Amino acid sequence: MEEGAWEKDDGGSKVEKAINDVTIKKVKQLRNWENEHPNYETDKELMLQWHKIIQTITGANEKEKKEKDKKDIIKQIGENLNIKTAIESLNNE
Repeated sequence: MEEGAWEKDDGGSKVEKAINDVTIKKVKQLRNWENEHPNYETDKELMLQWHKIIQTITGANEKEKKEKDKKDIIKQIGENLNIKTAIESLNNE
């Protein structure tokens, strides 16, 4: 299949992989942030900032919340996706 081409994602496995890929990138960015702020463990303001970053990266811990977040992401993708173009792409395969 062509890169960037539309294809069905039964079960949301591709969305799940994309979420995991973004999480990995965020963790790498956190490491960069830690290197730029070596005293974050002893600086109260930086530690609060670090904690907020961690919360953003890890997201929900409960399975139900993760599922809701995943559905919200799928919904947002759907709202920003031109369905007609996607269907035409599928029909042209």
